[in-house]
Amino acid sequence: MDDFFSVSMALGLIAAFAWGVHDFCVRFITQKLEILPTLFIVLATGLVVTTLIATFTVNWATLTLYGAVLAVASGPFFFLACFALYKAFSIGPVRLVAPLIASYPIIFVAGSHVVGIKASLAEWIAVGTILVGISIVAMSPNEEISKTNRNIAATSAILAGLFFAIAFSIGQRAAILGPEMATLVITRATAVLCALVAVLLAGQQIRPILGSSKSSALLILMGTLDALAIGTVIWSSRHLNPEYAVVASSIFGLITIVLARIFLKEKMSIKQWLGVFIVFGGIGYLGF
Repeated sequence: MDDFFSVSMALGLIAAFAWGVHDFCVRFITQKLEILPTLFIVLATGLVVTTLIATFTVNWATLTLYGAVLAVASGPFFFLACFALYKAFSIGPVRLVAPLIASYPIIFVAGSHVVGIKASLAEWIAVGTILVGISIVAMSPNEEISKTNRNIAATSAILAGLFFAIAFSIGQRAAILGPEMATLVITRATAVLCALVAVLLAGQQIRPILGSSKSSALLILMGTLDALAIGTVIWSSRHLNPEYAVVASSIFGLITIVLARIFLKEKMSIKQWLGVFIVFGGIGYLGF
């Protein structure tokens, strides 16, 4: 399978679908609920899911101290990335925010190059093609929001991409040194702790959100999807070319855009749809 369509690529595409649906839900739920309590519940749900799986699959004795330290270090960056993502989607529109967040693969590949993992010219071309396609999708007027809100949304989206790149880089390194699920549990536990501290410092409440059955059900679904996505990306560290998983997962933005077009009626031009096909073409080329 690695000779034609890599395992890392397949894992990345699974992550893309899970994140695409998750982010569409973020766009919907952040119009109604405060960001920090919402994020805490989503992250906590993901922690419960990964902990249950780890209970039956992980030999914790094989976890190295250095691997655990790296997993802890990844947690705050993952929390910051998620918070910036939620902030960006709370303002929107999706066609502006999603492509900017999805720019993190270029940061990841560049970072890998700096530490000695040399990317080939073909890989750089594929990454460039993907980002060009995403940029085309983003090109459209955004009269529905003010210039100030547009700038805040764009800045938050770019920061989310940067923090995701850092979190994934550290997380994949930690996963090489120990069980992937153990790494994921530690990273998520640290992120949940960061979210709880942020909620308390902001003086916000978690209980009112949990009191709504509809909101709770949606947040639990979001937490499960997010756990699936990050888990598959980290698991890719055990396969050839784990950077492919990170790049492939970046198309989650396109999935979110398509869902927003269908259910939120956000407009898409023919030129933007062309960008969708360019991105998928770049992903397909990268997998060969």
